[in-house]
Amino acid sequence: MTKLLALMLFMFIAISVKAVDVKGQIITGKDTMNVMLKIPVNMISQEPAYKKLQNSVRYITENGQKKKLKPDMADEIKFKFGFDTIRMVSVPDPVGGSHNGYFDYYIFLRILVDGKIKLYLHPSSKVSFGPVASISSNFGVGVNTVQYAKIEGGVIYLKKDDEDLKLVANFGRNKMKNYFSDCPELVQKIESKEFKSKDIIQIVQYYNSHCTD
Repeated sequence: MTKLLALMLFMFIAISVKAVDVKGQIITGKDTMNVMLKIPVNMISQEPAYKKLQNSVRYITENGQKKKLKPDMADEIKFKFGFDTIRMVSVPDPVGGSHNGYFDYYIFLRILVDGKIKLYLHPSSKVSFGPVASISSNFGVGVNTVQYAKIEGGVIYLKKDDEDLKLVANFGRNKMKNYFSDCPELVQKIESKEFKSKDIIQIVQYYNSHCTD
C-alpha cells in the first residue's frame, strides 16, 4: 500500500510540471544569445519549477536547433515570467551530490539580490531549513519587483566577493554582525534589532546600497 501511494505521488508530481516556451537569453561572458527556453512550470502553483532548472535547461536557437544547456556551459540564463525577470546564475553546487547519475560541480540558482553581496535561492530538500526557508513578502530587487508569495521550501545563500556560498540558517545576530563587520552602520542596526535574521533580504540590499565603495 505504501509503495502504491509513493508511486501515485511520484506520478502526480511528474504530470503537474509542464515545459513552457519562454523567450530568454543565455549569457556567457560578454556574449548574449537570444533563445526560446523550455521552462518547466508547476501547473498547480503556476511558478517555474526552479529545482528542475538547477541541473539543465532545454532551449531552441533562433535558427531552430534544439539544444540542452548545462550550468558549466554558461554564466547565466535570464527570462521574463509574468511581471518578473528571472535570473538563474551558474554557481558551484553548495550541497553537492549526484545529479542524474553523475556529479555536477555547478548548478543554476536563482539570484534574488545582486551586488557586492549576492543572495541566492536554493530550492533544495537536502539541507535543514533555517528561519528564512519560505518567503512570503514582496521585495524590490534592483529595478524589478519580484513576487515571492508562492516560493516555499527553499534556503538562502549569500556570496561575498570571491568567498564560498554561505548558508543562511541559524544566522543569529552575532553571526550577522561578524559577516557584515566591514559596515559599522549596518552592524549598529543589527545590534539595535532594527534588522533581524528574518530581514536578510533587506539587510543585503542595505549593504549593497550603503556599504560599498
